[in-house]
Amino acid sequence: LSKFFTTIHTPIKATNIIVPYWSSPQTTQQGGFPYMICHDQPPWYSLPNLEYPTLMKVLNHLGTDTNASERHFDTDITTLENIQEFLGQYVPSADGSEPKLREVCMYGCSGDNWPIVDFVPGEDGGVMVAYGGSGSGFKLGALFGKALSDGLEGEHGELARGVFTLDRPGLKN
Repeated sequence: LSKFFTTIHTPIKATNIIVPYWSSPQTTQQGGFPYMICHDQPPWYSLPNLEYPTLMKVLNHLGTDTNASERHFDTDITTLENIQEFLGQYVPSADGSEPKLREVCMYGCSGDNWPIVDFVPGEDGGVMVAYGGSGSGFKLGALFGKALSDGLEGEHGELARGVFTLDRPGLKN
């Protein structure tokens, strides 16, 4: 983004995230596994799984840095072992022996792992950006679109000038 707007100096790093799907008696054909978010380090979460309803998706939100132009699908064994340990502690009914399915996602992560939605400095309020979804871009895309349209129409709501701004402390070097 800094190629287009010289006033933006927020590095975004490409990160590979392993997304394993696990077997559990708690999951059903209707995707009955609950939401879980654990703010340990690394942060863990599980979302209802619509793609594979008989499996549960439990993963940590941190991955390995990668080169965005050289996509790879390697799975980090240490990360899988950490997830297995997490399952054993918090979801003992899950079969944590081996994931039934593995996917690798690429995130564009900001320095504090939160998305950025803000006005471009020096553009007189006429240009906004939304980037660095940090794994939330697809889930929150409609909300970001609303914040962008509201901001450009002069309605500076909570999201447009809230926690996702370019000048927030978590992005300072």
